[in-house]
Amino acid sequence: MIKVFQLGPDGQGFSYSSRITNIVDDIKKFNNQIDSQDFHIVSIHPVTIIESTYIHLVAITSFGSFFFLFFFNNKSKLNKN
Repeated sequence: MIKVFQLGPDGQGFSYSSRITNIVDDIKKFNNQIDSQDFHIVSIHPVTIIESTYIHLVAITSFGSFFFLFFFNNKSKLNKN
């Protein structure tokens, strides 16, 4: 599970924004040839607002694929690149 929090406007506080559950299952929907025993997420990296105003996180997999994650209205979306 990935939980996303937003930093407050004062730079001090933060609030819960959204979450992703079963991210590996969601990724498998994009590619049904993924072997679940070998497939896992290696790392997740934040994307700054300077780099993108729409993409919030990048997930890197054990296969070298990467997925852009973005959040709105407490629902997550996945975009494969």
